[in-house]
Amino acid sequence: METVRGLINRLLDKGLLAELSDGLTASSNNSIGAWSAAEKMRFFIKLVEQLIDDLDARGIPLCSP
Repeated sequence: METVRGLINRLLDKGLLAELSDGLTASSNNSIGAWSAAEKMRFFIKLVEQLIDDLDARGIPLCSP
């Protein structure tokens, strides 16, 4: 039990984990840039939206009529 507690405390100290009222989560403000799955999804959605906008601005259709 102490080994797990020690590991969790080290991860909290390094900013890789964040403590919530109901448990722990991956911290979005960590020193190694690790993201949660939801953050990755939001980032990739933004990239796809930018791609669609860029293609539309160039007159390139995404699907054929």
